[in-house]
Amino acid sequence: LRVKDYPIHETHLTSEPDPACRPSAEQVSAFTDYTHKFLDTKRQKVLQALDVPLQSGQCQVIKVYSSGYIMRTTEKTVALDICFSERLGTTAGMDKIVEATDILFNTHPHGDHYNPVMLNAMAAAGKTIVLPCRGMGNFPWNDKCILIEDDVTEAMDIEGIKVLTVFGNQGIKIPNNVYHLSFDGWTIIGQGDNKAWQKQNMLADYPASDVIISPVWNGMKNLFTPAMQACKDGKMPIYLTSHENELGHTVDHRESYWMTRMKWKNFGISTPNILMTWGEWYNF
Repeated sequence: LRVKDYPIHETHLTSEPDPACRPSAEQVSAFTDYTHKFLDTKRQKVLQALDVPLQSGQCQVIKVYSSGYIMRTTEKTVALDICFSERLGTTAGMDKIVEATDILFNTHPHGDHYNPVMLNAMAAAGKTIVLPCRGMGNFPWNDKCILIEDDVTEAMDIEGIKVLTVFGNQGIKIPNNVYHLSFDGWTIIGQGDNKAWQKQNMLADYPASDVIISPVWNGMKNLFTPAMQACKDGKMPIYLTSHENELGHTVDHRESYWMTRMKWKNFGISTPNILMTWGEWYNF
C-alpha cells in the first residue's frame, strides 16, 4: 500500500520552501496531465457501475472520489458529497450521474465534498438537494432545495428517505451535517468532516446503522462509539473509509491507504471495513 500511494503523493501541490527543490513547470504540467488521465479512468468506472443491474434487497455503494459516494438500490439512487471538481479535470460524465441520482446530500461547503457545477446540474434537472447552508452554488433556490441547519431528531421524509441529522461543524464558520439515512431496508451514516465530536453522541439514540462512511483522519472513535451503541442486537456496522489521497491537500494531509490500515488496526474494534479506491464499488 505504501508503494501504491507513492505516485499520487509526489505532486506539485506540496509546499516546498527551498526553490531548488521545487518542480519545474514542465514537471508540473506532466503531473497534472497524467493525474487527469488517471482520474478519467476512475470516472469511467463510476459511470460503468451505474449500469450494473441490482437484485431486490441489494445496496450497491460506489466510491466516486475522496469522500464522495453513491448508494443504489433497485428503487433509489442516493448521492453523498459528490465532487467532480473542475480543478481536477473531472466534470465530464456528470450528466449521467445527475440523471441516475434521485437525491444529493452535501455535508458541508468544502471543495472536496461538493461542486457547484454538480449542484447546478441537479437543480436544473429538478432533482432534490439537501444542504447544510446556502451559498454553495448559483442555482435558483426552489422547493427541491432543502436546507437543514439544525439537529433532526424526528425523522424527516425526503423522497422516501427517513432523514436524521447531527448538525455539527468543521470549524466555527463551517456547518457540517452528519446524515443518518434510512431507505429500502438500509441505514447509512455519512459523517462529512464533522469535528463537533461530542454532538455525535446523539447517534446512540438513533436507529442502528448498516454502513458508516467516515474520513480516516477524523477521530473515528468519536463516531463509532455512539454509532455502535445503537446496535442493540449485536449487529456491527460496516465502515467505508473516505478522504484518502485528496489531491487538493498537501501531502501532510493527504491520507494514504497504508495510513488508513494502520489507523484502523490501532482503533482496535472488530467492525468490518472495506477500503475502496475511486471508481470501485461493492454490493451489500
